[in-house]
Amino acid sequence: MKKLFIFSNYSGGYGSESSLGDVFQALSSDYRITTFMNPAVTIPEEYSQQYNVKALAFNILSKRRLLPSVWSVLKLIKFLRQHKPDKVIANISVMPELYLACWCCRVPLYIIIRESLIDYGAVFTLYKQFLSMCSTKLIANSLYTKSMFGDMKKVELLYNRIDVPCDDLSADTLEQYDFIYLGRLSERKGIGVLFKALGQLSKQYRNKIRIIIVGGVKSGEENLIDEMKSCDAQYPNIEIKWVGFQPEPSSYIKQAKFMVAPSLLPETFGRTIIESGALGVPVVSSDVGAYQEVNPLNTFVFSTGNSNALADKMLTLLQLNEKQYLDLQHRVKTDSQRYSFNQYQLNLKKILND
Repeated sequence: MKKLFIFSNYSGGYGSESSLGDVFQALSSDYRITTFMNPAVTIPEEYSQQYNVKALAFNILSKRRLLPSVWSVLKLIKFLRQHKPDKVIANISVMPELYLACWCCRVPLYIIIRESLIDYGAVFTLYKQFLSMCSTKLIANSLYTKSMFGDMKKVELLYNRIDVPCDDLSADTLEQYDFIYLGRLSERKGIGVLFKALGQLSKQYRNKIRIIIVGGVKSGEENLIDEMKSCDAQYPNIEIKWVGFQPEPSSYIKQAKFMVAPSLLPETFGRTIIESGALGVPVVSSDVGAYQEVNPLNTFVFSTGNSNALADKMLTLLQLNEKQYLDLQHRVKTDSQRYSFNQYQLNLKKILND
């Protein structure tokens, strides 16, 4: 059986950790996989056993720290020559020393791109050429992410795998809401745009509008809690319930008729949009990044940052009749099936030429 190394970071169970699990599960029947992680925090024993994790210190760049390490390159070259993997998958796109080491050792390297590297500014123009030189293929998680590389031929599309959340939650036994917002309370996530839209919507729609907000507050933006409370108090027909961060938000999604995803960030995917669709909850989203790509309801995609447009979309949703609502539910549930594990596994093996 061929030997596959996955290099990743561990920062406590976020996007890269979820992506790692998908890769490991999809390829574990065909490869002897070892995962090497640079731990920012302690890696749980259960996680280590599940993904055959070995802690290994290596350099990971950030927007605050763009200086690579020659020592790290030499260390990784020695490591690769000693262990001789058949292939390497880099689970994040900011480990240049690893890429250079793979290039020097002629180890086939596949780099998963999930970050908006455009944020790195002028450095990205040079960095994408470096990625192309060192890698066998670059794997982008959306057409939006792929477009950052222009017409570069070695970039492949691999949508993230999304598990369909449990759909046996009885809506009759749960408190019901018109809308849900799922994500951090942060200006960059568009929560301010939502508050403005709710103020406008309250004047257009006289019935009670209930919204549940699921997510913690980004450090330094605690003022948004006051803004949320002000919105709730100022408009008599707006009722906001905030439940903070929830590790398993599916039951909250199921309580809502619709989801609002107003992000201002250039999102490279849209996991919450797809998970909501899998539960039959249609989404109104901004057109930023990959959102317009993964939201199958083009009619309910609005111009990023435009609170008037968001209010209009929300009003249209509130005024749907039952037949129209059921049609939207069917469309979003059907679309979510293209992110299944089987499809993800098939596409990943094709990219690796397996």
